[in-house]
Amino acid sequence: MKKIVFINSSPYKDGNTERIGLELLKNIEHKTIQMSEYKISQ
Repeated sequence: MKKIVFINSSPYKDGNTERIGLELLKNIEHKTIQMSEYKISQ
């Protein structure tokens, strides 16, 4: 069984990238990761 992860790396949580990604995956089981929720330093 395949597992799908949608990684949204846009700084805008509710932006166009998320909207398009969720529309493409609307009938497919997946996990969403919002990179804007993580603080990543150099």
